Amino acid sequence: MKFPHSLRDPIHGLVPMTACEWELLRTRAVSRLRGIRQMGMAYVVFPGAHHTRFEHVIGAMHTAGLLAERLSFDDSELRLIRLAALFHDIGHRPFSHSLEDAARRHVDRPELGFLHQFLDHEERTYQLVCHDPEIGEVLARHPEYREIDRKQLALAAIGEHARAEFNFFTHSEIDADRIDYVLRDSYYCGFAPGVDIQALRELYVPDPTYGIVLNSERLYVAQQILFARYHLISHVQNNPFSRLGDLILAECIRDALLASGEAERLEFTGIVNEGQDADLEHFLRLHAPEAWGKLRGLVSGAPLVEELVSYDFRVLSPVARYGIQSLRLEGLSVAQQLQERLAAELEGHALIGDALIDITRVKAPTDPLPTTPTGLVPWHGKLTEFPTIQGIIAASHDGAALHVYGPPDLGVTDEAFDRWVDRYKLLDPSMDAAKAEGMLAELWAGDKTRMGLLLAMEEATFDLLAEQIRHAPSRMDVLFLVCYLTLGLLEQVLGEERLYIDGMEAVWAIARHPEVVAAFGDRYPKAFETSEPSGTFSDDLGYLQRCGLLYVMTRLERVRNAFVERPKYGGTGWGRRLARLMTEPADSEKLARIDAAIRRLILPQQEVYREYFALLGASGGAARRRELRRLMPVAITR
Repeated sequence: MKFPHSLRDPIHGLVPMTACEWELLRTRAVSRLRGIRQMGMAYVVFPGAHHTRFEHVIGAMHTAGLLAERLSFDDSELRLIRLAALFHDIGHRPFSHSLEDAARRHVDRPELGFLHQFLDHEERTYQLVCHDPEIGEVLARHPEYREIDRKQLALAAIGEHARAEFNFFTHSEIDADRIDYVLRDSYYCGFAPGVDIQALRELYVPDPTYGIVLNSERLYVAQQILFARYHLISHVQNNPFSRLGDLILAECIRDALLASGEAERLEFTGIVNEGQDADLEHFLRLHAPEAWGKLRGLVSGAPLVEELVSYDFRVLSPVARYGIQSLRLEGLSVAQQLQERLAAELEGHALIGDALIDITRVKAPTDPLPTTPTGLVPWHGKLTEFPTIQGIIAASHDGAALHVYGPPDLGVTDEAFDRWVDRYKLLDPSMDAAKAEGMLAELWAGDKTRMGLLLAMEEATFDLLAEQIRHAPSRMDVLFLVCYLTLGLLEQVLGEERLYIDGMEAVWAIARHPEVVAAFGDRYPKAFETSEPSGTFSDDLGYLQRCGLLYVMTRLERVRNAFVERPKYGGTGWGRRLARLMTEPADSEKLARIDAAIRRLILPQQEVYREYFALLGASGGAARRRELRRLMPVAITR
């Protein structure tokens, strides 16, 4: 490949470009990104965060080239990989993900249903790459690019190409997109990410078994990137004031569109599809002056709304922790649903004002990403198995939090507080007036608003969970249900008080059993449709443990010449209570099918379990116990 052009970038230094790439920067589809901030409202807190999507896509293209150039791709494949990275974000609309969050909050309003088209930028990206005439003209002018199939290019840009290695550079755990935004966003927000950029060319190597794998000699670079990403999300993207900017922007969009007619909504659609941040700002200033005043106050440092309280992972109950991660409301904002339920609760019981609810999460690394063989371990290690990455995963799980914003004098009445305490007994039967008063005095300094809002939101979270699990169980619901329905059935049949599902492989066996898969039907998670436990499955299981919903005992076993931990998974008090509340009364046909599937799986082999547990603790019989374990449809121990 020839690179007759170059430009200077603050992150990567001199970025070489082909003649075609250089021309593509001047197309409307790409150059529009010059006016779209990469980080939405983050500039409210981090004054340097005015960098744009335009800079990012150039950096992603350059990074993709670095990652791919030593992986045996030919020039035509390298050209496709670089262009896929250049185009991966061209479907982004003004304010980037902040606009998508705003649409998600209000799309369920009948008059705002048209916002559904703005929930995801990738469909827009696909259409532009396939059909934008200017892009087509540029590609046609360059012979070496003329034969590129634009549909295949678009699929690679959105991570859906039939050849998985092409998706790897825009949609994987450590891809060109993530590497560049971690480096770039950290830099413009004033943080030094500490990533060895010079080693990116050697980060991945080809492998005859696994395809593209991490170079174990450059594993430290992968760890640097994932740690920098964790810091960026937890301390920058989830900064409370930056998130408040997103919430007020959502209010501006809601108010502007509710107060407008069909002509204004068509104008809005045109702006978000073709315009830039400044165009949308002008529209909102004209059509939502009151809400825009709130946003202007936040930007100027004189906010009319502030964060009242933040409930971090340690404060939230296991039910709330689970709900934050599990609830998936088909394109709707979970935080908005909580906010609306809380508003209904506060009606007539709030001293003043409305509360804004936000949920922040940190997505943990889940892709196992095989490495080249390391040390004396005779097989390929996996990135998520290394202690540093496991620490990041645990910290990411702990990043879930609920935030409440409102005017400084927001408060709730004693009547509302007492009602919330009384209803909370459903989740925690030990909660009564005396316990609540003790907690209020000891832990909340007598602040009924802070404690009461937490109780109300946890109860509302459970209500949403109960509705979801009866109609459309999420991926984590599937895992939680099969664990507890299996444990509950065997404890009942065998008369045992505490049993454990013996290892991740045993949990996987029940979750992937054909009877169980069929019972969930089209709601069965695609992430679980693999031949062995996926990184997503492992992460979900770890999160349930971190929540306090699965108790884990571990034993150490030698596998070949390495020692590995083998955890066993058992129920906790909170987990049993949540499972019972979710499944009783079992008025859902779907729940009944799942329960019947597990019964058909377990009950025919109940005598195997009985004999096995009868032999536990007895002298001798080890060979028979091993034989019985092989007959178990799900390995169980105590």
